[in-house]
Amino acid sequence: MSADLQQQILFTISALGGINGIFLTGYFLFKAKSTLTDKFLAALLLMISVRILKSVVFFFNPDIPQIFLQIGLSACMMIGPFTYFYSLAATKQLSHTIFPWPVHLSLLTSLLVIGGSIFPYSQYPELWGANLFKIIYYSWIVYIILSVHVWYKSGTIKPLQNMMNLDKNVQFQVSIILCSFIIWLAYFTSRYTSYIFGAVCFSFVSYLLIYLFIKSKSSPAKAPYQDKKIPSDEAAHTIQALQNLMKEKQLYTNPDITLADVAHHLTIKPHKLSQLLNDNLNQSFLTFINSQRIDLAKSYLKAEKHMKMDDLAYACGFNAQSTFYAAFKKSTGTTPAQYRKNKG
Repeated sequence: MSADLQQQILFTISALGGINGIFLTGYFLFKAKSTLTDKFLAALLLMISVRILKSVVFFFNPDIPQIFLQIGLSACMMIGPFTYFYSLAATKQLSHTIFPWPVHLSLLTSLLVIGGSIFPYSQYPELWGANLFKIIYYSWIVYIILSVHVWYKSGTIKPLQNMMNLDKNVQFQVSIILCSFIIWLAYFTSRYTSYIFGAVCFSFVSYLLIYLFIKSKSSPAKAPYQDKKIPSDEAAHTIQALQNLMKEKQLYTNPDITLADVAHHLTIKPHKLSQLLNDNLNQSFLTFINSQRIDLAKSYLKAEKHMKMDDLAYACGFNAQSTFYAAFKKSTGTTPAQYRKNKG
């Protein structure tokens, strides 16, 4: 095989991922009934595609204008944040952040635009190629770790859980984080492999994503419990057992409590507990657990006048004061401090 043919094949394979990413971006952005989760996914795929296509063009034509290198690195800076916010949206936890997502993304975008205007790549190649490069890639992996934590906190997945046991939609959603990590790893280790390796990886990963998405939308065989409501007597008995369990053991004070943990205490299947909460209490597992935490927080706010807010948050099962504030305000319409003042 000639060297020219090898280069053409490599170019085709490496460029396919970016092209597929652009098409997927358009689909998720403009499809009927596009949700906020879809829009975050579209933005994430767009950022990855821009980064990939820049890499491909630069690898085969190193003399491209340096503005394209700046655009590629700027897009790379946004891959991590969009991975994180996609995970929050998919698990319905967007409100559980320190800053609202529009503020968070606006600050990052402004930083990239203003910083890029003051310190353009063409005049500061060493700054972009050394210091900023490290900041971008280390922040990217931090956002990926936060995304994994979001999924574990949601109770949807557990450590070392087999992906094949997950719901097909969840398999696709979790694979997005895996995709982000694979591309990060390919670029982060490119000094030991090849600069084009990240683009080649995304080409194969993009087809995996397409396969998982089609699979998630196919009509699965219905499980025996689907479309079959839990009998009212059984539901009432289980709800009472659940309430007694919460009152006696206060499992919700564990910030890492999962749906499977609670189901284990009730000696029922996790899917049955999830169905019970949705059908009979009109709540997700996270919403139910947070409601228990908020009730405990209210009692603390009334009785413990000098208890610090961060101590109170952890005592109630929240893993961060910011998460506590967001959940409390969403539930009560007021802040914990104002609630304490009003009840004082």
